[in-house]
Amino acid sequence: MQGRGANETNWWHGIVWSNFLKLSHQHGNPSASMVNVIGKPSLELLLAEIEEFKPKHIVCLSGLDYAADLLARCEATRRLVGFEDTTYVEYAGTVCFAGAREMGLLVMPHPQGRKRAVLVAEILEHLSRLAAGAENET
Repeated sequence: MQGRGANETNWWHGIVWSNFLKLSHQHGNPSASMVNVIGKPSLELLLAEIEEFKPKHIVCLSGLDYAADLLARCEATRRLVGFEDTTYVEYAGTVCFAGAREMGLLVMPHPQGRKRAVLVAEILEHLSRLAAGAENET
């Protein structure tokens, strides 16, 4: 994995940000009734974004509750072994969507209230492992 320097001027180049749910009200996450209406179309739009941008890795800072529908749409998954003793990693592995190449997927909880240094260290460690091809089927 080619890392980016902490002081690199344009460190954000090559990063795409998206949300699982594309609409919300001004006071936080969408309500259950909003999710019932926008959930499936939002997932379809997210899959279209993945198809368009063809990422090498996807990092979900949402937890498995939000990422479960995305994982369910994968044609294949290979879970990375060895993250069971981490603080925040909920899923780490590779996934393949219809007609796409394999890509890394890392699911972590929302960062609010989490220990930043631990969260960042775990993200970097697992992205490095995914980039190195250290996945094992489970």
